[in-house]
Amino acid sequence: MSLQTLSPPSLDDTLGAVLVGALISTTLFGVVLMQAYTYYTQFPNDKTTFKTLNFSRVCELGQSSFICYYMHTVLVSKYGNPAAVVDLPTPLSVAVAFNGVIEPLVQGFFAYRVFVVTKRIWIPGACLGLSTLRGALIFTAAAVALRSQTLIEFKTRYNWLVTTLLCLGTALDLVVALTLMYHRTPSQRKVVYLTLPSGVLTAVTEVVMLISFFALGHTYVWVAIYSFLSKIFSISFLASLNGRTVIHDDIAFALRPTTHTASSNAIALSSIASATAHNIDTKQKSERLGVDMAGSQDVIDITGVEKGVNLLLRPE
Repeated sequence: MSLQTLSPPSLDDTLGAVLVGALISTTLFGVVLMQAYTYYTQFPNDKTTFKTLNFSRVCELGQSSFICYYMHTVLVSKYGNPAAVVDLPTPLSVAVAFNGVIEPLVQGFFAYRVFVVTKRIWIPGACLGLSTLRGALIFTAAAVALRSQTLIEFKTRYNWLVTTLLCLGTALDLVVALTLMYHRTPSQRKVVYLTLPSGVLTAVTEVVMLISFFALGHTYVWVAIYSFLSKIFSISFLASLNGRTVIHDDIAFALRPTTHTASSNAIALSSIASATAHNIDTKQKSERLGVDMAGSQDVIDITGVEKGVNLLLRPE
């Protein structure tokens, strides 16, 4: 049976869903650009490795461009053609390929975070290996999508591939999040709490996509979610890097002397100076009057005064 004789699919569940996903994707791309600008202005002397990882912003631009190109093709160039709704055009397949670069890079970064916290190689090593495998599977999915005529054909023939990709990604994100929580130390608690929501967010997004893939397989809801999944990864990565400003601000605030402390120090120094002047004046009077002031409580040892001043001026 040809596509022309088939009843046209619901546009709300197909192109409507992908259109919403494309709008979310472009909006999140703006968030990614804002975070990238913040990163380069706040951390100009950061490690070259981290700056190189931001190459994925170029991939984000490519992915967003091809998603928009796909929407223009089906909504404008092929407007009114029912076959365009079920076709699997080249721009959509190329957009999938960009995810094969972005997602493994971000998951590799979080695997490095696990190594920093745990000081063990086997857990982050396994995460890095699985993220590399996932990247290879994404490129495989993009390649077979280029040879598929329709999305229905792709989903029917390569159901196992999409399922493996989503399950693998979800497992990786959960392993990273749980490992960071288990191995955190008091000094690392702030870093872990800044990283943890990022891994949970990507895991939740992939779980929702996996559910929609099986429960709503006749719709394009899962395609819509996948269109902005890479943006979730990029936002998580940049949020983890930019979150260091919160730690720096906390340290600066802790080291900054408060007004109350400064006032207390000034009052204490003034009291010591007054007591010292009183002590000197008392000694001069005792010498003139020939009175022994050894038992007087008004006499203050100058050495003790110097120790008190040094104690107050010593940084904490």
